[in-house]
Amino acid sequence: MKRTLFRLIGFIFLIFFTFLTLRYFDVDLIGRVSKQLITNPTWLIAMFVVYGLAFVLRALAWKWYLNQSIPLSVYLYALFYSLFINHLLPLKVGDAVRVGLLIKEKKVQFDETLHSVVVMRLLDMFILGLIANVGALFIGFDLSIGLFLIVLTGLSLGLLLFYWLSKRMNSDILRKHWQMIQQAFSGTKGIYLILFITLSWLFETIVVFGVTMASGLSLSFLDAIWVNSLTISTQVFHFTPGGIGNYESMMSFALSRVGLSWEEAYSIALVSHGFKFFFSYLVGLYVLFKYPIRISELKKWLKINEKGANAE
Repeated sequence: MKRTLFRLIGFIFLIFFTFLTLRYFDVDLIGRVSKQLITNPTWLIAMFVVYGLAFVLRALAWKWYLNQSIPLSVYLYALFYSLFINHLLPLKVGDAVRVGLLIKEKKVQFDETLHSVVVMRLLDMFILGLIANVGALFIGFDLSIGLFLIVLTGLSLGLLLFYWLSKRMNSDILRKHWQMIQQAFSGTKGIYLILFITLSWLFETIVVFGVTMASGLSLSFLDAIWVNSLTISTQVFHFTPGGIGNYESMMSFALSRVGLSWEEAYSIALVSHGFKFFFSYLVGLYVLFKYPIRISELKKWLKINEKGANAE
């Protein structure tokens, strides 16, 4: 049922994207924005470097959380593979590759790896949702604080339920995973985890900000942070390679709320997404060379992901 709901929402985004394309597609404006970005090496280099550093920060946070003697480069390769696969296949199955590639190291158990990927993903979405809701309040969406409180309440109740089950049920597995959460978020380690994940998403803002600035359009960095956070939050609904349709629809909407025309917003969204596709294929080729995986391994990981999705 959850998969059906997510695909329905994704389909609605796709319909909206089709409407935007038919109404606001301006080949001259898109060409001008692309040309100004390509011929502006300062912004282009900054986007590659800062966007790449966002993944380094996530890899570091993931390594700290899992607390295993696995090189940081392996976590980074797993994130790059995930990015590449998500921009290559119509379904968002990159997390299955993250799990499989880390298990390949044979230094961590399957349940611990899966646990860490799920927690990192939830932390991503919580921080993105927080930024998006706070930004929406300043822009004037009255319902945003209510939505945020609903999400916060749901997350808190989920953690309380998990804690209660770990205490009441005679389950070593539940106690083990609750201890992993406690150890990760206790003291300064938890602060660093949240800080690094937050910084990684602030770094990713460089893409939409850089494209806009290189195009000569006006966009404050704070507005760019909100636009990026709101856009990425909707990617959980995607069922096209790289979330084509979702990304452009939500970013166009968000940019139109902060002062850009719909034509400008659509063009910026399209070029920004194009940059991310190019980056994902570039790092994908890099990891295929530096840390190759067999097709049989990839199929096995994706099969595990499919079974897990069907079980839901």
